[in-house]
Amino acid sequence: MTENNKQNLTAKQEGFVLSILEGKTQIDAYKANYNCENMSDDVIYVRASEVMKNSKVAVRLAELRQQRANISGWTLEKLIEEFASVKEKCMQEVEVLVKFGNPTGEYVFKEHGVIKALENIGKLLGHYEEKIKHSGEVKMPSIIIKKKSEK
Repeated sequence: MTENNKQNLTAKQEGFVLSILEGKTQIDAYKANYNCENMSDDVIYVRASEVMKNSKVAVRLAELRQQRANISGWTLEKLIEEFASVKEKCMQEVEVLVKFGNPTGEYVFKEHGVIKALENIGKLLGHYEEKIKHSGEVKMPSIIIKKKSEK
Protein backbone atom coordinates (compact mmCIF):
# COMPACT_ATOMS: atom_id res chain seq x y z
CA MET A 1 0.00 0.00 0.00
CA THR A 2 2.89 2.37 0.74
CA GLU A 3 4.26 2.40 -2.77
CA ASN A 4 0.76 2.71 -4.29
CA ASN A 5 -0.08 5.72 -2.13
CA LYS A 6 3.22 7.34 -3.04
CA GLN A 7 2.44 6.84 -6.72
CA ASN A 8 -1.02 8.42 -6.30
CA LEU A 9 0.52 11.70 -5.19
CA THR A 10 2.12 14.32 -7.38
CA ALA A 11 5.77 15.10 -6.70
CA LYS A 12 4.70 18.34 -5.04
CA GLN A 13 2.22 16.56 -2.77
CA GLU A 14 4.81 13.95 -1.78
CA GLY A 15 7.30 16.73 -1.05
CA PHE A 16 4.66 18.49 1.04
CA VAL A 17 4.08 15.30 3.08
CA LEU A 18 7.80 14.79 3.62
CA SER A 19 8.22 18.42 4.68
CA ILE A 20 5.44 18.00 7.26
CA LEU A 21 7.21 14.89 8.58
CA GLU A 22 10.40 16.94 8.91
CA GLY A 23 8.50 19.21 11.29
CA LYS A 24 7.69 22.10 8.97
CA THR A 25 4.42 23.97 9.33
CA GLN A 26 1.82 23.54 6.60
CA ILE A 27 2.69 26.98 5.24
CA ASP A 28 6.44 26.28 5.17
CA ALA A 29 5.82 22.86 3.61
CA TYR A 30 3.70 24.50 0.92
CA LYS A 31 6.32 27.19 0.24
CA ALA A 32 9.04 24.52 -0.02
CA ASN A 33 7.17 22.52 -2.65
CA TYR A 34 4.96 24.90 -4.63
CA ASN A 35 5.62 28.08 -6.58
CA CYS A 36 4.42 30.87 -4.31
CA GLU A 37 6.16 33.73 -6.06
CA ASN A 38 3.04 35.83 -6.72
CA MET A 39 0.96 34.67 -3.75
CA SER A 40 0.12 36.60 -0.61
CA ASP A 41 0.56 34.92 2.75
CA ASP A 42 -3.22 34.63 3.05
CA VAL A 43 -3.49 32.72 -0.23
CA ILE A 44 -0.57 30.46 0.74
CA TYR A 45 -2.32 29.73 4.05
CA VAL A 46 -5.53 28.71 2.26
CA ARG A 47 -3.72 26.61 -0.36
CA ALA A 48 -1.59 24.83 2.25
CA SER A 49 -4.74 24.00 4.17
CA GLU A 50 -6.35 22.63 0.99
CA VAL A 51 -3.36 20.37 0.29
CA MET A 52 -3.41 19.11 3.88
CA LYS A 53 -7.13 18.28 3.59
CA ASN A 54 -6.60 16.34 0.34
CA SER A 55 -7.56 12.73 1.11
CA LYS A 56 -4.58 11.24 -0.73
CA VAL A 57 -2.18 13.52 1.14
CA ALA A 58 -3.85 12.70 4.47
CA VAL A 59 -3.62 8.95 3.82
CA ARG A 60 0.05 9.18 2.83
CA LEU A 61 0.91 11.31 5.86
CA ALA A 62 -0.86 8.92 8.23
CA GLU A 63 0.86 5.97 6.58
CA LEU A 64 4.35 7.46 6.94
CA ARG A 65 3.68 8.53 10.53
CA GLN A 66 2.59 4.96 11.33
CA GLN A 67 5.78 3.60 9.71
CA ARG A 68 7.87 5.92 11.87
CA ALA A 69 5.98 4.87 14.99
CA ASN A 70 6.50 1.19 14.16
CA ILE A 71 10.22 1.69 13.55
CA SER A 72 10.73 3.76 16.71
CA GLY A 73 8.98 1.25 18.96
CA TRP A 74 6.99 4.03 20.64
CA THR A 75 3.38 2.98 20.80
CA LEU A 76 0.48 5.01 22.14
CA GLU A 77 0.32 2.69 25.14
CA LYS A 78 4.04 3.06 25.86
CA LEU A 79 3.83 6.86 25.67
CA ILE A 80 0.87 6.93 28.03
CA GLU A 81 2.71 4.62 30.47
CA GLU A 82 5.76 6.91 30.42
CA PHE A 83 3.71 10.06 31.00
CA ALA A 84 1.78 8.29 33.79
CA SER A 85 5.11 7.33 35.39
CA VAL A 86 6.32 10.95 35.22
CA LYS A 87 3.02 12.10 36.71
CA GLU A 88 3.38 9.68 39.64
CA LYS A 89 6.97 10.76 40.31
CA CYS A 90 5.97 14.42 40.24
CA MET A 91 3.11 13.80 42.68
CA GLN A 92 5.48 12.52 45.36
CA GLU A 93 6.34 15.02 48.02
CA VAL A 94 10.05 15.75 48.07
CA GLU A 95 11.75 16.87 51.25
CA VAL A 96 13.43 20.27 50.98
CA LEU A 97 17.08 20.19 52.04
CA VAL A 98 19.37 23.06 52.95
CA LYS A 99 23.15 23.18 52.71
CA PHE A 100 24.92 19.95 53.56
CA GLY A 101 21.71 17.95 53.03
CA ASN A 102 20.00 18.95 56.26
CA PRO A 103 16.19 18.69 56.06
CA THR A 104 14.07 21.80 56.63
CA GLY A 105 10.96 19.88 57.60
CA GLU A 106 9.19 21.21 54.50
CA TYR A 107 8.11 19.30 51.41
CA VAL A 108 7.48 20.39 47.82
CA PHE A 109 5.16 19.04 45.19
CA LYS A 110 6.01 19.40 41.47
CA GLU A 111 2.59 20.28 40.09
CA HIS A 112 3.95 21.54 36.75
CA GLY A 113 5.24 18.08 35.87
CA VAL A 114 1.88 16.51 36.78
CA ILE A 115 -0.06 19.01 34.70
CA LYS A 116 2.23 18.60 31.69
CA ALA A 117 2.13 14.80 31.88
CA LEU A 118 -1.68 14.79 32.09
CA GLU A 119 -1.91 17.29 29.24
CA ASN A 120 0.27 15.08 27.04
CA ILE A 121 -1.76 11.98 27.86
CA GLY A 122 -4.91 13.92 26.97
CA LYS A 123 -3.42 15.02 23.65
CA LEU A 124 -2.39 11.46 22.80
CA LEU A 125 -5.91 10.25 23.49
CA GLY A 126 -7.39 13.00 21.33
CA HIS A 127 -9.04 14.90 24.18
CA TYR A 128 -7.35 18.19 23.30
CA GLU A 129 -7.34 20.07 20.02
CA GLU A 130 -4.78 22.68 19.18
CA LYS A 131 -6.45 25.86 18.06
CA ILE A 132 -4.66 28.55 16.14
CA LYS A 133 -5.96 32.04 16.61
CA HIS A 134 -5.71 34.16 13.50
CA SER A 135 -6.01 37.89 13.83
CA GLY A 136 -6.50 40.14 10.87
CA GLU A 137 -8.23 39.62 7.57
CA VAL A 138 -8.01 36.86 5.07
CA LYS A 139 -8.50 38.40 1.67
CA MET A 140 -10.03 36.09 -0.84
CA PRO A 141 -10.45 36.98 -4.48
CA SER A 142 -14.01 37.83 -5.44
CA ILE A 143 -15.70 35.65 -7.97
CA ILE A 144 -18.40 37.18 -10.07
CA ILE A 145 -20.73 34.85 -11.90
CA LYS A 146 -22.64 36.37 -14.76
CA LYS A 147 -25.83 34.81 -15.95
CA LYS A 148 -26.14 34.11 -19.61
CA SER A 149 -28.52 36.56 -21.12
CA GLU A 150 -31.70 35.06 -22.52
CA LYS A 151 -32.26 35.36 -26.25
